[in-house]
Amino acid sequence: MDSLILFFLAALWGSSALLTRFASADMGVWLMTELRLVIGSLAIVLYAWWREGGVSLRSHWRHYLVMGLINAAAPIGLAAFAATLLPTGFANILFAPMPLFAAIIASVWLKDKITPIQIAGCVLGIVGVTVLVGWRSFDLDFWSVIGIIAALSSGFLYALASSYTKRFFAGISPLQLTVGQLLSASLLLLPIALTEIPTKMPSWQSIAIVSIFGILSTAVGFVLFFLLMSRIGPARTQVVALLIPCFGVFWGWLFNNEAITWNVIVGLIIVLVSVSLVSNLSLTTLRKAK
Repeated sequence: MDSLILFFLAALWGSSALLTRFASADMGVWLMTELRLVIGSLAIVLYAWWREGGVSLRSHWRHYLVMGLINAAAPIGLAAFAATLLPTGFANILFAPMPLFAAIIASVWLKDKITPIQIAGCVLGIVGVTVLVGWRSFDLDFWSVIGIIAALSSGFLYALASSYTKRFFAGISPLQLTVGQLLSASLLLLPIALTEIPTKMPSWQSIAIVSIFGILSTAVGFVLFFLLMSRIGPARTQVVALLIPCFGVFWGWLFNNEAITWNVIVGLIIVLVSVSLVSNLSLTTLRKAK
């Protein structure tokens, strides 16, 4: 069940790079991110009201503000910003170290055990993503460097947020945590987003993309993310970063007629092996699970 959730989450988030480039041209990166967060907040608040009659955020409001910053507003915005400055494949490579960051942070901060096999799996995953997307040279100028810093910072913040969740939100439901985080993120990002108000109405395609981002990738995605966090822990949950490029290639093939070449197949196999290692799965474990 956890594996299915992990793959479904990767499928949702794997479409982000393809759609971000289109929508950001109409409304700007930060405004697009703010609208995504607002729509996600409204969707998840309405669902929480229907499901549980609402949620209370008073007891952890400071931690919700921190989570809104380090797990939504800043990393989502930085990732979208990096996607507009870097080739998509190279950006995916820079996001691939996220599980390694998460494992190291959890090991140092939470004293979670990290095995050499899991570290090897993280490194192998980075290699797999590199093979999957293919290495293409590009001109390294000032804005490319800014994009690299933005992508790595986004991955580090997501990894940090994983351990923060485990440390300060034990016993909090994924639904409540998603509500608190998205409302906080929407509030924090609003001043920056207001600087990118477009002079003309964005196209209906861009509005549709942001709505999909908000409801599926943001509201539903974070509920699933926090559910996985509570079930399998920070390091294992962050292997979603290795699967995202795999689905990015798939969506590119499905909607943009991008070719599936030999390196895609080889890279996919390497990534799946790395996910198995990081998740500490084995044939024996699978048999026992049955």
